[in-house]
Amino acid sequence: RVRKLASRNKRSFSAALSFLGLLLVGIIVLSVLLVRLDGAYTENKNVTEELEETNAQLVELLHVHRDQQVETALALAFSGKMDETTKIAVHLEEVLEKLDADYEPDSVTSFLEGIACFYSGDEEQAREHLEEAVRLDPKAIGPNAILAVHYVYNGDWAAYLDNIPVLDALAAEAGLDSLSEHELYFYWYGKLYADPAVCAGKLQELVPKDSDSVFGQALTTAALAHAAVDKHDEERAREAVIRADAVLEIAPNNPWVMVMSLYAYEVLIQLTKSGEDYPSYLIEAADEIADRLALHETYLLGRYELALYYDRTGHP
Repeated sequence: RVRKLASRNKRSFSAALSFLGLLLVGIIVLSVLLVRLDGAYTENKNVTEELEETNAQLVELLHVHRDQQVETALALAFSGKMDETTKIAVHLEEVLEKLDADYEPDSVTSFLEGIACFYSGDEEQAREHLEEAVRLDPKAIGPNAILAVHYVYNGDWAAYLDNIPVLDALAAEAGLDSLSEHELYFYWYGKLYADPAVCAGKLQELVPKDSDSVFGQALTTAALAHAAVDKHDEERAREAVIRADAVLEIAPNNPWVMVMSLYAYEVLIQLTKSGEDYPSYLIEAADEIADRLALHETYLLGRYELALYYDRTGHP
């Protein structure tokens, strides 16, 4: 009996050892699997993070590309170059659609074509395009701002003043801090004629003196010149001329830039003249701009500014 019991205990012990061996192998296999799963998870996580980072970089590049395209498009539109404006507007629409799911198709094209018509002298088409841009995207700052400026140029002061609360409401709804750089430029440009000094100050804050934004520098030049006239402020006029020289270096052949710059010089000339005499160094610089602007014979805004400059400075 003792022998039987010993034999049974021996078998039980062997079975226990076998079980423990299998359990140990199972634990080792499970550990290996867990390590591999953890490695796969970590690898997948890294791949996901890399994809997210790549996507973020692509979106950032699209934003940079968009801003560059906007600058080019605005420079063309304000120069009244309709065909070139339309071409770049179509490309810009494609970029904007990729960046904004709620983007309204054709609104930017209508807006840019409205600017081009406005500054090339086609007032009726300008108003139609700008009103269409507002209809397509009523919350857009740019079309509402340029439409307001359009009212001023056409002598409709009441319509302009009616549009200022609209601009303020749109900016308040979006939040000034959330507006893009170009939207802020347009916002303050739209309000320029209502309060030149305030708008000039805001644009000076937004656009550094060394900024390479043609649009921002040209608008700041114009705003400072308007504020100088409004306040009879020679210091602001000198600031306007400094900005004019800076933007002319960036875009020396842009007729809209020449108009804004010539106006700045004209204002400073008027504020610094002594009796009937004009400062010769300012006249020489302004005449150089005027001569280059005169080459753009079909640019109506340029012809208008030249007529004013020649008349106010006593040129034949």
